[in-house]
Amino acid sequence: MCMTPLALYELVCSWLSLSYLRKESLRYDERIYREALAEFWYDYIRWYPSDVQIEERKLILTPQLHPVLTYRLARLYFLCREENAASVCSLLGRIHGLTEIYYSAQIGRGLKINHGIGSVIGARCIVGDNCLLHHGVTLGDKDGGRPVIGNNVIIYAGAAVLGNITIGDNTVIGANAVCLRSTPPHAICVGSPAKNIADDE
Repeated sequence: MCMTPLALYELVCSWLSLSYLRKESLRYDERIYREALAEFWYDYIRWYPSDVQIEERKLILTPQLHPVLTYRLARLYFLCREENAASVCSLLGRIHGLTEIYYSAQIGRGLKINHGIGSVIGARCIVGDNCLLHHGVTLGDKDGGRPVIGNNVIIYAGAAVLGNITIGDNTVIGANAVCLRSTPPHAICVGSPAKNIADDE
């Protein structure tokens, strides 16, 4: 079944009821839900590249997509100055996808989260297009700064990227790495603190 803006709203409301939250927490605005679907399409096809439309059944059965979808809604509510609704959508992402994505984060198209359990994209982080995150990843604050993640970056399980740093395009961050310094494009970062070993190969 093709996902429509109203069908998306009804699905999110069903998640609200399962979470003991009230349907009245979210105002239905067709423009918000239509735009959320348009942005979410790029995330969805990372999982189902042969699909020509968002299929509700596949969406429901892929919990890794839930926090990404609720982030897209939360971000739009936030930009419309409806911070309470944004907070409710973010909470749904934490409950249903076990992943915390702050609505003040700026995330490009095509975000894919593998497993996702325990991952956090903190407030005001910036993430580029077509990034892949695994479980237990933290993108967050250090000394008041937040990271900027480039395009096509892969971050493996347990890694942390912290502070006012920039991770270059096409970088790979290894499992359990702790990145505290900026990297150039095409870096391979491992260890704690992380070191770029791309030139060692």
